[in-house]
Amino acid sequence: MKNKIKITLRKAKPQDCRKIYFLYSEPLSRKFSLSSEKVSYANHKKWFTNKLADKNYLILAAENKGKFVGQVRFEIEGNEALTGVSVHKKFRGYGLGKTLLADGMAYLKIHFPKVKFAIGQIMPENIAAIKNSQFVGFKFEKCLILNNKKINQYRLKLE
Repeated sequence: MKNKIKITLRKAKPQDCRKIYFLYSEPLSRKFSLSSEKVSYANHKKWFTNKLADKNYLILAAENKGKFVGQVRFEIEGNEALTGVSVHKKFRGYGLGKTLLADGMAYLKIHFPKVKFAIGQIMPENIAAIKNSQFVGFKFEKCLILNNKKINQYRLKLE
């Protein structure tokens, strides 16, 4: 299916906490997360509040006509940003993962010029995420074991 859904990205706000919690709690999100354990809303809210205040962490909310579509997040360390993307289940299958990732990279380059590389850590079974990353220009870098899970790490040079 072609992506005909227009997306806008904005910095996440405290009001986005519950939407992002439900997105993280979806079975598919948990399946492909480095940490697959369920998280209570109270713990998520504490994490979310801390991340919004952290100058080295960026969460972008994606919307279509005011409806929450997904999120892109970056954990920044030095000149690298660990990247994560999640699309709401109602909006999957439209190619939005690519759009969120590409638009997120553009936002990152403008607002965090010190970041020169984006890193994606993706489970080999998460074919959609791998294809989205490769479409945007990420290249396979190496295999890792994180939290007892095999992970493929991809890198994108931001130019």
